[in-house]
Amino acid sequence: MASDNNDIWVINMMLEGLVASSDDGKEIIPAVADTWEISEDGLVYTFHIRDGIQFSNGESVTVEDCIYSITRSKEMDGPWIGMLDMIDSMEDEGNNILKINLKYASPVLLSTLALFSCSIMPEAYCEEVGDEGIAESLIGTGPFILQEWAKEKK
Repeated sequence: MASDNNDIWVINMMLEGLVASSDDGKEIIPAVADTWEISEDGLVYTFHIRDGIQFSNGESVTVEDCIYSITRSKEMDGPWIGMLDMIDSMEDEGNNILKINLKYASPVLLSTLALFSCSIMPEAYCEEVGDEGIAESLIGTGPFILQEWAKEKK
């Protein structure tokens, strides 16, 4: 639900998507997925989830977490609604492989998956704490962990 740049910058330090933008913003680089292939017709994207990748709570990242997070992003109301409408279905192919099937070829899928709004989070944690809990304490695979949040009282 974040739409303020300051919030997005902080979120990007704690969470990652399947892919990310390079520092100069000119390339899509590995993040939770270390490699991917695109079918010749552009309708199937196959992502290989990095071996041994863990969330900040120590739990292993699963393909199911990826499907949950992307589905959550696709279905959530807010400023980013509609950005993943090209996705038709997602499948766990086994061996840490996620297959995303598109309704139509889209040149922006990878760039969209690199946005903070498509970050991968643990399904069990998100379901347990709900949207308010997620907003209070993010769990992701980024290089930083939220240790303390001293909120300003207004």
